[in-house]
This record gives sequence, structure tokens and C-alpha cells, in this order.
Amino acid sequence: MLHQKMRVQPICGRRVGFLFAAALCFLPRTDVAAAAADTLARVRTVQAEHPQVADIEFDGNNEISTRLLRSWVSAKVTPSAFSQFVYRHISESMGNPPVRYDPAKAGADMLRLKYLYRDQGFFDARIDTATVPSSGGASVTIVFHIIEGSRYTVDSLRLIGLGGIDSTLRAQAEEGALTRAHRPYAREAYEGDRDRILNLLWDNGYPAARFLPESSAVLVSTHRRSVSAVLAFSTDGRYAFGNISIRGTDGAPVDDDVVYRQLDFQAGQLYSQQKKTSSEKNLNRLGIYESVRIEMAIPPSRAEVLPIPIIISLAPRPVNELTPELLMNDENNAFNLGAGLGYSNLNFFGGARRLTLRGRFRVQSLTHVNFGRIITRTGFREENLVANAEITLALTQPYIFSNRTTGIFSLTATADKQLSYLQSIFRSKIGVTHRAAAYTMEFFDWSLERVAFDSTGPNFQQFTITEERKPQFNSILSYTLQRDKTNDVFSPTRGFFNSLTVEEAGLVSSLLKNLGRFLPYSQYGKLTLFGRWYEELDESRISILAWKLKAGAAILLSSSNQTPVPINRRYFGGGSGSNRGWRTRELGATPNPEFGGNALFEANIELRWNGPRKFGSPGGIPLENLWLVPFVDVGNVWAMPKDVRLTQLAVASGIGIRYDTIAGPLRIDYGFRVYDPAGVQQHQWFFQQRFFADTIAGGTIHFGLGQSF
Repeated sequence: MLHQKMRVQPICGRRVGFLFAAALCFLPRTDVAAAAADTLARVRTVQAEHPQVADIEFDGNNEISTRLLRSWVSAKVTPSAFSQFVYRHISESMGNPPVRYDPAKAGADMLRLKYLYRDQGFFDARIDTATVPSSGGASVTIVFHIIEGSRYTVDSLRLIGLGGIDSTLRAQAEEGALTRAHRPYAREAYEGDRDRILNLLWDNGYPAARFLPESSAVLVSTHRRSVSAVLAFSTDGRYAFGNISIRGTDGAPVDDDVVYRQLDFQAGQLYSQQKKTSSEKNLNRLGIYESVRIEMAIPPSRAEVLPIPIIISLAPRPVNELTPELLMNDENNAFNLGAGLGYSNLNFFGGARRLTLRGRFRVQSLTHVNFGRIITRTGFREENLVANAEITLALTQPYIFSNRTTGIFSLTATADKQLSYLQSIFRSKIGVTHRAAAYTMEFFDWSLERVAFDSTGPNFQQFTITEERKPQFNSILSYTLQRDKTNDVFSPTRGFFNSLTVEEAGLVSSLLKNLGRFLPYSQYGKLTLFGRWYEELDESRISILAWKLKAGAAILLSSSNQTPVPINRRYFGGGSGSNRGWRTRELGATPNPEFGGNALFEANIELRWNGPRKFGSPGGIPLENLWLVPFVDVGNVWAMPKDVRLTQLAVASGIGIRYDTIAGPLRIDYGFRVYDPAGVQQHQWFFQQRFFADTIAGGTIHFGLGQSF
């Protein structure tokens, strides 16, 4: 009987159980049962007064979502029994203790929710809380009862302190207001108007403008159920850009004229914070300075517009740079290892022109390859080798008509080795990059490509037509419109990236042919749409939802010229940035996916979960850098757009690990095939196969640097 009672004691924790057992050793036998009963009574008392939190519910909320309400309260649901067991018996840093109901915290949460509703205009909202015990009484469900009431509307917005500014500017401040009469009040809109007007003033000659919180207010009328908002500002005089002086160019090979032309402002123009910031970005974009800083000293204000002296401080980089590279990237949906060496002249014949010469070698397949034989005998013709070697000479002109437009001319020689063939590409390209808006870029390219093939495996002869084996000389025009509003280059957590690419080949070549020259070329049109989106699912950024869509099609434009789209311009499926149930260039509804196709659809979704960070750094390992990523991938590649079939969409799923580093996250993904349209009939779905022997064992592991998308 004694032993049965002692089994209950772990609910008090390891320390209580140890003291209880030690006390029993020193008590007389007649007192042992009484001591055990007393201890268990204390345990039950603690449980009754502070039960665990089984769940948190909200009742009566119609206008504000439960998810948002849950994110505002501090109360949490008690962790699983397994997590509590790990906490008590293995490691406190790896598990979690039980969460017990605290009336004081519940009261504070009620106040938080009250503030949330007030910020949304529900000034009469009433919130109460209650607890519903479980059948055994060991846990409770916290229920927040909410009576939202009516949402107050805006009666008026009054702007104070703008009477002396330009009438046009004042009209812009008033007409662009987010807090408008007869609209529901929202604190976010009120603060948005504050920030919008400040930026408007800073960009139109008022750099010393500031918000006056002591003179601003939101006046609430409970009788009319409306609010009158007041925003007060101080402008402190109007200013213009004054004389511009440059520091840090002594001995530098770049002329001051190069600096001046990258500026989006001139002396005498009204001051603009946006132009100052964009000018710093323009100078940094040249790539010839270690740091750029534009400073100003605002003089005391007077009635007239005053000039502000501008000082540009620069720290030039060495003109000649030799850059060795250790390559580890996720190019072409595959993990690449390699090395490179680059030389750059950052002021080639003046004007901040950049001349770059770079050589790179990358290899994808590291298994089943005899590198000794590659070096001494076979070279790039080694059958099991998948690699790429490239030499590029490029000249970049940073200023074409304006500092928003950059030009580049390049010559590239590439040897692209796949399992069945060796592709030699010689390319000359003229490109223009234009910054159309703050987040929008345009790319115009004209490429001349000489592509030739050399068979290194039987598949090249078996699965290609005669025209595909012939060399081609193609003229390719392309235009890309790109909009990037993601919040981070390496690991975005919110925002989106969208791009549209239109490609045409054959127009220039056909003109040359009409002039009496014969060139083997392809005539095709190609459209590619690409988008990726990111959303934070909670305020702590512990869960990030990311998804990607990509679709593309290429069609031949001439019935008389049936030269196919060159292989290096086709779509390929499978790999770490595509459908992760398949290896690179392994997926396709074609006779041999290695040669790609002319139609593509891909959809990917990931949940990037940073839950391990709550365990701290056990053993010195910072788990806040660790992410777990379950994913689902859908898509395929078809020979032609007319061949697209929804029933041929391949589906894969799996889980990945990301570990954040200074160069971006290291990535490992394991994907297995959920649905394989090319599989054996009646065994295409994973539940029609042996789970471990077929589905799991047939999975694919991918490595990468950076996110999959």
C-alpha cells in the first residue's frame, strides 16, 4: 500500500518526491502512513487551488478573430504529458513545466483584450473571464466572455501646426488621410496618418518636422458613439539642399562627377528625406565604396527657405580586386559545390565602370565519380559526372541616361555536363537594368548564343530527335518585370516577390536569313510567371507560412522552322527548389526528363517553425537558429503546353531542417513521393505501397544553402 501511494508523488516534481522519500526513512513505522497521507493531501490542495490550463476559449467575439485574441493574452495551454515528463526527469531546458491557472494573469489578460478592442474602436467593449473545470478537477478551461458593443466611427480629423506650410502640401496631407469621417475608428489608421504626414513633410522641405503627442488626442463621445481625432505637428521652417561637399575621395581614382551624378538631388532643391536615402543607395550600388554616408547640419529656422550644407563621406574600396570563391549554392534546383576566382577593376577607364573576369567550376554529383580518371583521361566527358564550368568577361556601365539605369555587356563560355551529354555554350549578352520604382525592377536582355552538343551517354541518341543534336545559333530577346517586397534577402518572413519574364527567339535570326545568311536557329516564344509569398502566423515570428507558384510555357512560332527550343532554355522538374520527392531533372511527363520540356507548373508550400528556440542553448548550441519545415510540393514538366494534364501532377511531401548562419540558412530536406503519375498502375499513391520499404526508403535527401524559395 505504501508503494502505491509513493507512485503518485511525481506530480509535485522531483525535489518534493525526493524529500518525501527521505523523510519516510527517518519516521517510525507507525507514522509512515500518516506522513504519506498528509503529503498527498497537500498535493491535492495545490492542484485544486492552481489547476492546469487545458484550453483557452473566447465567447462573443464576432469582429475580431480568435487567432488575434489568442496572440494578445499571456495565458498559455499546459504542454503535453510527454513534454512535462522530459522537463521533470530528463532536462528542464528540453521540456516544459505544467502551466497552472493564475487569477492575476487572467485579470491582466482581460485588460490587454480591453486595450485591443479600444484600438479597434470598440470603446464600450466588456470582457469577463471564467474557468470551467474538467471532470476530475485537475485542469480548467479559461473562457473569456466578450460583449463587443458598437464600433465607434470617426467624426472628424483635425490637423494642427500645418497652417504655415504650402497649400498644395497641406491638401495632400488632408486628402490622403486614412482616418476619415464616417469610417470605423482604428488606432492603426490614426498612427498611419501620423507617420504618413511626417514623411510627407520630411520629403518636401521640412526635415525638422516632428509629431507633438502632448497636443494630439483621440476624443471619444459615448453619446454619439464617435471619435474626434487630433494630430499636432511642428514644422520648424522649410529647408533646401545647400552646397554639397565630398569627403574621402583624396587619392581615389573616381572623379567627383561620378558621385554627383548618382545623387537624386541638387543644391537649391527642396530638401527630401527620400532623395537623401535613395542617393545613399545609388552610391552604394556602384560597389566601389566600403561605406557611404550623407550628413547634414540643420541651421536655425527663419521665415525664408534655408539651405542645408550637405557632406558626403566616402570610403573607397581598392580599384583592383582579386576574389577567390568557395561556392556552395542551390543553382538549377541542385546542391552545387565548387570554386572560383574573380578579378575586378572597379573604375575601368573612369566613370565607375566595372570590368570583371571570373572563372567558376561547380559539381553536383559527388558519388560514383572517379576524379582521378577525370583529371588524367576523360575530363568533362566522364559518364557519371554532372558539373558546370564557366568563364565570364563582363563590363558594367553604372549610368545610362540616369542613375536608375545600368547597362552590362558580357561574354561567357560554358561547359555544362549532364549524364547523357556535354553542352557547350558561347554567349554574348547586352543587358539593361532599370529601377522603375522603389520595389520594382525591369531587365532587358539581348543574347546571342551558340549551343552545341556532344553525346556522352546512350540516352542522348535514344531520346532526342535529329534537330536537337544539331548546333544552334540563337538570338534571344527577353524582358523581366520584377517586384520584390520581402523583408529579408536570406530568410523573408513577410512580403512577396513576383516576376514575369517574356522571351522571344528567332526574330533577329530570321532577318539575317532574309539578308542571305543561313543560321541554324529556333523560333519560339516563352512566358514564365513566378511568385512567392510569406506570412507571419504569430507576432513572435515562431511560425512562417511560405508558398510559391511557378508556371511557364514555350511554343514554336514558325510552322516552317521546327528547330526545337534549345535544351538550356527549357524547363526542368525535380530538385531541392522544385519537387523534392525527385532528384534534379528526374521529374517530367516526357520520355526522358533529363532533356526538359516546354511547359511547367509548380506549387510549393512550407511551414517554417522556429519552436526549438524556446529551449534556449542546451550544451552551448543556439537552438534559436534551428527551424523545422514540413512541406508539400506539387507539379510537373510536359513536352509541350498542349500535353498538360492535371492527372499528371506529381505530389511530394516531407520535412526539412534549417540552421541560420551568417551566409544564410543551411538546409537539409527529405522528401517522399505522395503521388507518382509515372509509377506502376495501382501503386502510384503512397498508401498503395509498402510504407517503409517503398515510400520512405525511396525518398530523396536534398542539401542547400539558403531557403528553398
